[in-house]
Amino acid sequence: MNEEKEKMRKNLENELKNLKNQIDDICFKFDEKLLVLFKRKLEYDQRIFEEELYIIRLVLSMIWQYKSSSILKELESS
Repeated sequence: MNEEKEKMRKNLENELKNLKNQIDDICFKFDEKLLVLFKRKLEYDQRIFEEELYIIRLVLSMIWQYKSSSILKELESS
């Protein structure tokens, strides 16, 4: 009877060890995928920020051009 219990205990320990290894593998793969997705998100964010900066520069250029033309018109009329 004790031999059977001991055998069962060893089997359960082995199964537990295998399950822990599987969990570790799954966690590692998940972390790898998460890192890839995070890097992809950073790349997309960078592209979005670049486009926003481009838009801001265009708007500033338009404002500067408008102000310049207003100043020139004012000078011409005086």
